Amino acid sequence: MSPGSFAALLALTSTPCVLAACVSGPTATSTAAAAPAPPSLVQRAHPAPAEEVAQRLAPLVGEWDVELADLAGGGEVVAGRARIGWELGGRLLRWDTRFALEGREVRALGLLGYDARSGEVELLWSSESEPRLRVARGRGELDPAGIELGFEERDPATGRAQRARSRLRLLDADRFVFEQLDELGAVALRTAYQRAEP
Repeated sequence: MSPGSFAALLALTSTPCVLAACVSGPTATSTAAAAPAPPSLVQRAHPAPAEEVAQRLAPLVGEWDVELADLAGGGEVVAGRARIGWELGGRLLRWDTRFALEGREVRALGLLGYDARSGEVELLWSSESEPRLRVARGRGELDPAGIELGFEERDPATGRAQRARSRLRLLDADRFVFEQLDELGAVALRTAYQRAEP
């Protein structure tokens, strides 16, 4: 919220009521001449309509069978299951994935949304198999070309900032992939999602 918006909100909430209309409500003549009410705090806090988010991300909603393939490290494939569903009235997708890895279940959790102000898709991702919280943003469409997401990370050895890239691509109504790219743009790790049978 900008300082100006905050000051206006503060002014609205701290103005003392000195008129009878404040207690009894507006009269018929005062409502006809009244200016339109300013947007509510909720309207200002949520500028991206849920319909816009739903239009962009709805194809991902559902139950999915998952295969994670390590293409850079020899092609090992790990199976899993994912559930992707709406949160906060359709403003975000909660992306819950579970893999069977070395005899135990490993869980990953993401929140995916669309920021209408920046025109970017944003992803917050964490997994039991890695100790860090990852944040990515990027542009594109959920189609075969995909949305390219950039993750800002720190190199553990040097502490320098580095950028990792991933791509989220919808192949058809029942399949999508989430790919991690190497420095040259080749797919190093691919997670393939196939809509689960009911």
